[in-house]
Amino acid sequence: MKCQEGVWRMVAVAILFLTVSFLSACGGDTNDGNEGELSATSVVLPGTATPVFDWSSLRATPPSVLDGVPAATPDANQVTTADQRRHAQPNELGVIPILQYHLFTTDPSAEDYLTRPIDDFRADLQWLYDHDFHVISMSDRVRDEISAPAGKHPVVLSFDDSGASQFRMIEQPDGSLVIDPNSAVGAMELFFSTHPDFGRGAFFAILNFNCFANPTEPDQWQYCDRKVQWLADNGYEIGNHTIDHQDLLDISDEEFQRQLGEAWAWIEQNVPEAGQLPSVIAMPYGNYPDGDLHQAQRDMLRDGFMHQGEWRVMEGSLMVGSEPAPSPSSATWDKVWIPRIQAFDDELARWLPMFENGGVILYTSDGNPDTVMIPDPLPTWLDGTLDPDLIAASGKTLVQYDPGTGEPTGGTADAPTGWHRRSTTLIS
Repeated sequence: MKCQEGVWRMVAVAILFLTVSFLSACGGDTNDGNEGELSATSVVLPGTATPVFDWSSLRATPPSVLDGVPAATPDANQVTTADQRRHAQPNELGVIPILQYHLFTTDPSAEDYLTRPIDDFRADLQWLYDHDFHVISMSDRVRDEISAPAGKHPVVLSFDDSGASQFRMIEQPDGSLVIDPNSAVGAMELFFSTHPDFGRGAFFAILNFNCFANPTEPDQWQYCDRKVQWLADNGYEIGNHTIDHQDLLDISDEEFQRQLGEAWAWIEQNVPEAGQLPSVIAMPYGNYPDGDLHQAQRDMLRDGFMHQGEWRVMEGSLMVGSEPAPSPSSATWDKVWIPRIQAFDDELARWLPMFENGGVILYTSDGNPDTVMIPDPLPTWLDGTLDPDLIAASGKTLVQYDPGTGEPTGGTADAPTGWHRRSTTLIS
């Protein structure tokens, strides 16, 4: 096993190094008449000019396609016949895991609830791939624009605090830069490149004072702007984690607005538009405003708030733990309370077997983001999740089918308006 892991690491290093070295050797862009590639001392900080280098060429995988969804012939990944429904068994009211990561290490003995050994992270990706999961973006998740292929289970990868082990650059002797294969981004890029049917992307809840650096790795700070540029160009998203990593349990309304609003503004000013997702926040320490003392702040998470003349509306608030999240088409979905699964051994040992043996019912895609396809009848585990009015209001078409034959059923199509409202009391 150790030998195999060593070979894996060497392959990762070789592929990443050779890819970037080859691209760098092709020459850089010009700026003000000066030719050459990016030097190791070039620094991109807010407000400075872009260095003379096409940073988008620094990639470990082929160019990603729009929204991270592989190009396909029309309906190639969609369920359209009874046989396909019977085989794929779509159920778009099942749960969707959002995995939460913080730190990474090459030392297997250093694993704890915040620190994942990088080889274990690679194993997480492999397990997900082997069990028919498909990586989707956080924006598609919260906006209910899921386009995973038919029969696949969507999963979202999320990373809090933006430490160096999530995205590290290594300077080569010739001054060129490569992505560290033992950082999370390096591991993902290699896996995505060798498993192009797995989807791609991840959500990074950024702290601008970290920006993929650490006090122990201050040299990584100089790459901040170039890292967020590269992430945005390659299908990743940068989200909100407050401007100061502030515990939001008990602060003033003004400070609450500042914490979320300044982080939002920093993302808009420093991250290319394709990678901006400041409307989704990972709650620092998992703490929400106290419900007795600061109900107005909880209302801001749901309804919006004003900051420096701009009205900001949050699309999602991510919890710390502790279970897979409801489908965005479910009557139990609540954008203010989006659960995640902390990705460390004890938690994964609890959830992965249930994903595998049906202990929980996963969202299984029909491949069509414009429909909500479910079996009829629904499993009792999903009681209280179906609200046809809610689905219709979202602009989607509800499709119900017999899981034994795959044939469509009448289901609730002729039910009176309002026959089934949300049965779960939402936490405000």
